[in-house]
Amino acid sequence: MRRTPLLRLAVLAGCLAALRARARADAPTGTRAASPGAAPVALAAGAAPAASWPEDGPWPLDPPRANPDALSGASIGRVTVEVIGVYDPRVPKEGGRFGRVVNAIHIETRRSVVRRVLLFREGDRLDPELLRQTERNLRLLGVFARAEVIALPPGSDGRVPLHVRVQDGWSLEIGGGFGRSGGSNSYTFGVKEKNFIGQALELSFAREKTFARTESRYSLVNRHFRGRQETLLLAYSKLGFGKERQASWEHPFLAVDDTNAYHASALQTSQRFKIYDNGVVVHEYDADRAAVETLFSRRLSQPEPRLAWRGGAGFFYERRGYALLAAPRPGDAASQPLSSRRIGPQFTLRRLSADYAAVDGLFRPGRVEDLNLGSDYALKLRLVPGPGSSDRASRLQFDWSRGWRADDAKYATLEFNLGQFAGGMGNSSDVAATLRAWRVPRERRTDAFLLEWRATTSNDAAALLYLGGSPGLRGFKENQFPGTRSALAIAETRRYGTWTPLRFFQPGFALFAEVGTAWGGAGARLNGRAVRGDVGIGLRIAQIKASGLGIIKSDLAIPVGPRPPGSPRYQVSVGFRSDF
Repeated sequence: MRRTPLLRLAVLAGCLAALRARARADAPTGTRAASPGAAPVALAAGAAPAASWPEDGPWPLDPPRANPDALSGASIGRVTVEVIGVYDPRVPKEGGRFGRVVNAIHIETRRSVVRRVLLFREGDRLDPELLRQTERNLRLLGVFARAEVIALPPGSDGRVPLHVRVQDGWSLEIGGGFGRSGGSNSYTFGVKEKNFIGQALELSFAREKTFARTESRYSLVNRHFRGRQETLLLAYSKLGFGKERQASWEHPFLAVDDTNAYHASALQTSQRFKIYDNGVVVHEYDADRAAVETLFSRRLSQPEPRLAWRGGAGFFYERRGYALLAAPRPGDAASQPLSSRRIGPQFTLRRLSADYAAVDGLFRPGRVEDLNLGSDYALKLRLVPGPGSSDRASRLQFDWSRGWRADDAKYATLEFNLGQFAGGMGNSSDVAATLRAWRVPRERRTDAFLLEWRATTSNDAAALLYLGGSPGLRGFKENQFPGTRSALAIAETRRYGTWTPLRFFQPGFALFAEVGTAWGGAGARLNGRAVRGDVGIGLRIAQIKASGLGIIKSDLAIPVGPRPPGSPRYQVSVGFRSDF
């Protein structure tokens, strides 16, 4: 009998249900009660010493705490792990029927997943910085709404018990939408499970149509590959005129004084490459790209709490090809991007000065962001000796970042990136500088600022820079302004209300103003009429129980000043950039 797609979906749904049921039988009890309708027991603070707490809970809602900095160097005692569901029944307004239903559907993260991330164990010397780095690593998993490591008062033996508390975020994302971004219609539909069967395993499918392309993407991310803190990524995308395959395997540095890290990746893409002018496609080519990279990095200096020198060496291969379409447009041949093939060794050198600050509310209420207020210097050199390559060349990449904190409510980061390419096909440079600043004067309000400058000296059409729509200037068409130089300034204030429907959503709004320009190359020259601006208002809905960023965005932008011919009076965009 031929299996229909409906039958295949039914079989797949049955298998997933069986896996979820099996995982539920082994899932940690956390704060759940033995029966679905019963309320969990919450111990009073200080009701029992930490050494007597059972491994499976219940635990105090507000346990007694000790200052880890004052206990630095003491021996670590018992380490307990608490996994809380999406809703914590011990918290007022979260123990209702809806919260119990959500917790019953959601599979809690396995405690074994949490324990793999810990940078300490019983009997080690207590290092407060390792406790804070563990919290950052737990947040980087992307499955928790919050994470903290609590140092408890020392026991009679002088050892310091540690309690690791994480709360799961809602990890199943099913969404879709229709909107306009930069004057182009777009729609999206996707399903993503970021914590499949409680193992921090991500499975996703997405269908997206934008002004540039149509894409169907399938991906799998295993953040504990081989039972270690290694990340395996497998992805396949079906593009409108091609496809993309991607695979990567990575073990990052887990702490400032960690010993080594390694990375390997492969990418193969075939698609249509488009060049825009005034938001309209003027040239189009068949493009294919293949890239392979390996890198092994190691700590070079002696371990220090906040400073590390790291060096790395590896290998890379990259091929880019562009071909005319069967029916080319006038001028396509003259504007065709350059094809290339490069292979050779690569080397890295990095100096990291770590001074992290955990800041609440930068992007949405209740979400903690880790900002490095120290400095980070990174140097990357790629050499192309010639054999097997289209030319002899070298590329030097320098990246620098620094953060500042004026007080507990004002933060800023500055990034500078410089890429220098020298080879037989010509010399070129790419430069970018980005300043981000935030002011959090009170809870549920954030004022954000962005200053960005980019430049390239490359004559290759593939290196053009764009403004308009999603890159910046929401009041204009997508990629409306091309050039070899661009400057952008954005000021945005975000405010959220106190109303939280179902304790899951928190509506708010944003007011913003943007000014920017692109010039050089195919773009307009820098003059008064080339500087564009817009103002607007946006809807923000924060998903405060989501494991990810969890913000639904929709913006209405109105151009200010003269508009290019054919530009509409306003633009509606969905999902604008979320990096500031």
